Amino acid sequence: MRDIYLVIGGSGFVGRHIVQQLLARGDTVSALDIVQRHHDVPFYSADITDQEQQQAVETGVRKLVFTSSAGVVFNGDDLIDVDERTPFPEKPMDAYTESKAKAEEAVLAANGKKWPAGIFGPGDQQAMAGLYQVYERGQTHFQIGDNTNLFDWTYVGNVAAAHLLAADRLTDPPPAPVLADLPEMPKSPEEVPPLTQAEDDLVQYALPSIDIDTGAHRPVVRTRFDPLSDVNIARTKLHAPSTSPLQVAGQAFFITNGEPCYFWDFARLVWHNLDGVFPEKAKTRKTGVWVLPKEVGMLAAAGAEWWGWLTGKDPTFTRFKVSFSCARRWYNIEKARRVLGYEPTVGIEEGVRLMVEAWKAQHFAQKR
Repeated sequence: MRDIYLVIGGSGFVGRHIVQQLLARGDTVSALDIVQRHHDVPFYSADITDQEQQQAVETGVRKLVFTSSAGVVFNGDDLIDVDERTPFPEKPMDAYTESKAKAEEAVLAANGKKWPAGIFGPGDQQAMAGLYQVYERGQTHFQIGDNTNLFDWTYVGNVAAAHLLAADRLTDPPPAPVLADLPEMPKSPEEVPPLTQAEDDLVQYALPSIDIDTGAHRPVVRTRFDPLSDVNIARTKLHAPSTSPLQVAGQAFFITNGEPCYFWDFARLVWHNLDGVFPEKAKTRKTGVWVLPKEVGMLAAAGAEWWGWLTGKDPTFTRFKVSFSCARRWYNIEKARRVLGYEPTVGIEEGVRLMVEAWKAQHFAQKR
């Protein structure tokens, strides 16, 4: 029997793309959300923060794929090539990321989760809206920081595809017996049985390069710090002897486009595409760059926050946004590629073009 899918948040940004991809491959799918925005699938109205309303969807669910955010491990400091072992910060950046972290701790024991980073694409109401406001105000020539910070962005269609992969492979058996099934439990990583041929094949084969835009390539060079080295796999098995770090169920995966770019380059790519939408404005748009050091940006943001507190209005310019735009924040997706079988198929440039096209249609429809 084929699986029947219920997409929680199916009216939202990522949820809608998951629904569309499930429909495209002929699956039976329904959406659960607070608000119904589409009418091509059965819809159930519910608030998952209400325990009583959750009762109707708890019973009989064999698979659960929980989507969090890469922001749950971000505390304002740089994150460079980090993997899924990265712990939650002692002090979360805000209440939203703190609630996400708590939800993950509850869900992970039951099943797997994914951490997408910097999601963008058709239907985006955050990054695109903010970048358009900057474009409309004629402020595209301002830059905070020196733009040497690599940042991960992820096209929403790639995120949706990762969901389908996870759901399809949650019941795959581990590539080797788990430690809990052994006659005697090993007491140290040295006593853990060596990788089987199936495990070794999974972690050692040469991954194809991710060359959608940048041609980035990372050879297989294992060190003791590598999460997929023999010793770290052994340690992970000892920590959770009833599961395998090389199976999908019960695992966390970072999901990105695998091609980090400089933070302000992404913004300028969006503005370049907006020039095609507004050719008259493009003629007068300032092309030079005024670089403000991060420290100056933090002082200005502090002033904006103080003024917002004084007037009772939420500031649009905050110290968090300054830290966000200046941080190095990119992630290692090798585990997702090897264990989950994830490969990004839409690059940054194509994804931005699709996002701006969808935004253009919505923008002028609202004007009319």
